[in-house]
Amino acid sequence: MSTFPLKLWSTLGAVGIAVLASTPSLAAPAAQDVFPAETVFWLSLPDTPAFDEKFSRTQIGLLAQDETLKPFAEHIRRQSLDRLGEVRDTLGVSLDDVMSAAGGELAIGVAHREGKRAVSVLLIDPDGKRAEADALIRKVDAALTGRGAKKSTMNLGGAAGTVYQLPQDEDAKIDREDLVLFESGGLICFVETPAEAQAVLARIAGQGAPALSSNPAFDKTMQRCEQAYDGGPDARWFLAPFKYDLARRSREAKPALADKKDTLTILREQGFDAIEGVGGHVEVAVDAVKDFVHRTAVYAPPKAGAEGKPAKDRYELGMRMAETPNVATLDVERWAPRSTANYSTFSIDIQNGFENLESVFDAMSGYEGAFRYTLEGFERDEFGPQIKVREQIIAHLGDRVTRMADYQLPITTDCERFLFVIEATNPAALQDPIDKWMDTDGAILQEVRGVKYWEILPEDETAVTVPLGGGLISPIDSAASDPAEEEFLRRAAVCVHNGHLIIASDVEFLEQAVFGVDPTESLAGSYDYQAAMRELGQLTQQPRCSFSFTRNDETIRPTYELMREGRLPEGQTFFAQLLNRVLTTPEELEKSIVRRQRIDGSQLPSFELARRYFGPSARAVTAEDDGWFITGVVLNKAGQ
Repeated sequence: MSTFPLKLWSTLGAVGIAVLASTPSLAAPAAQDVFPAETVFWLSLPDTPAFDEKFSRTQIGLLAQDETLKPFAEHIRRQSLDRLGEVRDTLGVSLDDVMSAAGGELAIGVAHREGKRAVSVLLIDPDGKRAEADALIRKVDAALTGRGAKKSTMNLGGAAGTVYQLPQDEDAKIDREDLVLFESGGLICFVETPAEAQAVLARIAGQGAPALSSNPAFDKTMQRCEQAYDGGPDARWFLAPFKYDLARRSREAKPALADKKDTLTILREQGFDAIEGVGGHVEVAVDAVKDFVHRTAVYAPPKAGAEGKPAKDRYELGMRMAETPNVATLDVERWAPRSTANYSTFSIDIQNGFENLESVFDAMSGYEGAFRYTLEGFERDEFGPQIKVREQIIAHLGDRVTRMADYQLPITTDCERFLFVIEATNPAALQDPIDKWMDTDGAILQEVRGVKYWEILPEDETAVTVPLGGGLISPIDSAASDPAEEEFLRRAAVCVHNGHLIIASDVEFLEQAVFGVDPTESLAGSYDYQAAMRELGQLTQQPRCSFSFTRNDETIRPTYELMREGRLPEGQTFFAQLLNRVLTTPEELEKSIVRRQRIDGSQLPSFELARRYFGPSARAVTAEDDGWFITGVVLNKAGQ
């Protein structure tokens, strides 16, 4: 069985989004020249067998072959990655099945159609694998006819097509599209709707409507990645995030509640759709040290006439907050402890962010004026802190924010903990308003080793969790929650000390930032951190606006342990929540039912046997005139 789906999970963790692709087989046209220009999600492999062989040499590839860890691999393969590109939903088969038929390029994607249901496209170059391709076609045929599909043939005007008309779901609000199978130009094509199948056929012949390669966002992201290194990638991918969200909605059986706007809708309306595309290249099994090297371009072109200007002038509404200046040095903090699972630091113009926050805050709150009323409440409410947030707090903050994430032993459903450290330009002036804020907010003044701090302890003792993963863009479930109803800090320890505003999930974490650690116990002095940053430094140079370091073994450990205990559906860790959002059925979500764990993890071995498959990773981000460029590396533990 191909290990591709588990491989893709690894790439998601390393890259922050699903990826794969490169150059085409000589016998067939390149997928980027065949997919429609309106494609909003695309991934492609140029030489599928070669990729498979390369991945098998990575540590995650070896994990997929470890029989003792089969339940863990199966959980990821069956429950999440088979949904990639809606392959199983569209064809009734898995990614493994599709992989087995590809001898050259394999590409899948989703194309957005304004006002209509988005369509899926899958292209396979079966070069040298004709028998396997025929087996795939038979399996798809059996799966679709088994679902009750009516089968017919049609002339596409250059190729004979087989059309599968699926019965409509009774509860579906949007009709399913017919699936068309045809072969042309050395490619096996599965395309939804006869009209789109004919358009794909025309592009294979070098005619017809514009292709994905003509999409400016796709072209810009691919060109930017190509500029970063010599040679061809093992994988390429592209995502138009906000248009993909619309495409995803068009394929949902049940539309979102009309009276509630989800996060992505709000961000789109707040100008964040200036991010027109995100695309990347991935190299696999680069050498004995590096399992993956990934490069990602975030394309957010400025509005006309605003080239080279600050974000507040380049963009509209909330997107004007995105001012992330590059700095010459962005070194790890000396107080960061060796045991940290994830360390991320950012250069961001906090003053500019605050000045352009109002429209986003109002939209998230659900009414105009919410931001202004909130600030007035802080200043004038007789029961409030009576402080001017802009003048007394924001004005005294610097431009560097550092975040660490970790977990406490023993592993529980809410064992993750966090630490935010914000640079303060005038800590003395910041102390009094913070004291007033904490005092009126019900916090308790405490002391640790002679240093005062405020502790927020809710009555229900519910702990906040922050993602351990180091993604630039965290996965967002549009229907998961109402942001306006969520509290940011329900449990925390807050302190102004040594030139920083420190916010931690618990006093122990706060204590490390306040008093630091011995150099021998610092993150900067740890071997894996040094190895990851050394490799990253060879791939990209300063200046940067952000960098991060992640111990992937420590990041995945809480999820693994909860699976062993059969408690993953209850988990509050980042990966547990991500999987729960993917796996929870609409009925369970609607009734607030905790989903049942579908795979028995009780036979999984100790995590100490699994951690060898998860090497450390590092990533650097550079701000550019038309977006950001991200370079990252995932190391092989055995090669360090």
